[in-house]
Amino acid sequence: MENQNELAEIESIFLALADKTRLRLLSLMRDGEVCVNLFSETLMLSQPKVSRHLAYLRNAGVVSPRRHGKWIYYQIHPAISVGGTRVLNETFDWLATLDVVRIDYERFDRLRLRGLEVQTEMDEIISQPVYERNQEIETFLL
Repeated sequence: MENQNELAEIESIFLALADKTRLRLLSLMRDGEVCVNLFSETLMLSQPKVSRHLAYLRNAGVVSPRRHGKWIYYQIHPAISVGGTRVLNETFDWLATLDVVRIDYERFDRLRLRGLEVQTEMDEIISQPVYERNQEIETFLL
């Protein structure tokens, strides 16, 4: 019976990899978790399309979600098998040779950096006294 479960896992992983959008999503998760909105902006795809592909990957056991407030982050499932990890790593290496994936990474890095800059600026504003914070927030939002 164990062999049947392993065979099902192998099938599930390969079916999950059998789509170019899912491959691009997975390549962005290679180094850690990513927020759904960052996937959408990076790949220039609608949020419902990205969510549909992420649900497929989640149901296949390849990725796992983490909710933080209203945001959902995805990462490669930490409990994926050794064989699954090897397949994904080989796939990532192959994807890294493609121009479309290189462009995705460049856009991803720019967007992530911009997000970090905005978050840092908001953190600085929030740490100020309330009367200064209100003026800073208004300026920031305008």
